[in-house]
Amino acid sequence: MVTRPGSHNAVRDVVTVGYDTATNVVSVVGGKARTLSALARDGFPVPPAVVLTTSACARVAAASGEVPAEIRAAIAAALGGLGGGGGRLAVRSSAVEEDSRAASYAGAFRSVLNVAAADLGAVCDAVADVVASASEHRVAV
Repeated sequence: MVTRPGSHNAVRDVVTVGYDTATNVVSVVGGKARTLSALARDGFPVPPAVVLTTSACARVAAASGEVPAEIRAAIAAALGGLGGGGGRLAVRSSAVEEDSRAASYAGAFRSVLNVAAADLGAVCDAVADVVASASEHRVAV
C-alpha cells in the first residue's frame, strides 16, 4: 500500500516525503527522511521522494536482496504518483541510527545514483543494494 498526499492512515511499506504522518517518526523512516519531510512541510524546496519504511527494509534484507512483490508494487505506485517517470533517482539510506545526536554514518551506507525512475527493475535492484550495504563489515552498528 502506498500513501497519497494528505493521507493519514496506518504505516505502509512506502511513504511519500512531506505528505505522510509516518514520516514524522524516525523509527519508521529514519532521520534523513524525517528531516526532509519536515523541511518540505515547512515550505522548503525538497525534491519529491518516496521512502521505504524500516519494516519494508527488514523484509528486503530477509529476502536475501530480493524486493518482495508487494514492496515492488508499492514502489511502482509511489513513483507513479510522483509523476515525471522519465526522471533519474538517487537511492540512499535513511537509517534509524544514521545522523543522530549519538552517531554519524556519513558514507557508511551505499548510495546508487542516476537510476532511471521508469525502470522498476533498476530501482528495486538499487533498493536491494542499499539495504544490503547495512550488513557490510565497514558499517559498525
